[in-house]
Amino acid sequence: MNSDSRTDLSNVTVCAVDSLNPRLASRALGISSRHCKFGDVVLFTHEEIDTEARIVTTPHIASREQYNDFILKNVIRHIHTPWVLLIQWDGYVVDPSAWSADFLDYDYIGARWPAHNDGMTVGNGGFSLRSAKLMHLLASDEFPLRDGINEDELIGRIYRPVLEAQHGIKFSPNEVADRFSYENAEPTAPTFGFHSPHNFFQHLTDQELKELVDMAHPGTVATDSMICLLANYLVRNRLVPLRILYSGMMKTVDADHVRKTLLKVGVSADLAAYCVSLCEALIREPAP
Repeated sequence: MNSDSRTDLSNVTVCAVDSLNPRLASRALGISSRHCKFGDVVLFTHEEIDTEARIVTTPHIASREQYNDFILKNVIRHIHTPWVLLIQWDGYVVDPSAWSADFLDYDYIGARWPAHNDGMTVGNGGFSLRSAKLMHLLASDEFPLRDGINEDELIGRIYRPVLEAQHGIKFSPNEVADRFSYENAEPTAPTFGFHSPHNFFQHLTDQELKELVDMAHPGTVATDSMICLLANYLVRNRLVPLRILYSGMMKTVDADHVRKTLLKVGVSADLAAYCVSLCEALIREPAP
């Protein structure tokens, strides 16, 4: 008798490509694997780390261009299932009950890009389902890389018309993408997964946040998206994670950097100043 109660996705490989935060990528793969029974679990990285994933050793991937190249031209060589769930360290499966068999009717599903309304809004590659058919096509010379363009934008916007018209590739409609994952659009119902650190406030306990901050590359903790997460904790008056996150940021940036970034992402000047002032006060207090 099979006692494995996980959602059966044995025809899907879950994988991540990471040379900066491979331990966090392993964490995301592990969380996803606790929810779903995948056909394979693969971490592409240059490091030797302790992980339950199958490691495929890569060169050190240190730039967006190198990441794009590896995702589009190399990952498929190591895949043995009809579909791939490509994730990053900052996105993973959160609600396996939201999985739907109709997700496999499509060659590409990623969180909707709400900034676009031209019919090419699907979508984010950081938590995305891709068919092996699509990935083999993209690895061919017909679809070259382009400098300065992320691989998901190449797929979902630059090459989408050709992929659909000439190769029969099916992108999910918005309503399916909204059930699958979210990133920059507020979800209206449970989703199978999510992407981006600014959404961590919905998925991490305070202790899990501390462990993530301790494990992350120092520069990762002070990225724009993590500073957006700081704002999300602030407006919810969650002081413990505010302190944890801000303390981690102060290892690589100063208070003025945080304030200016808050302004850049749309936080008002008064709220940005209050956030920094509060965080400075919190980190001066004795640890609980």
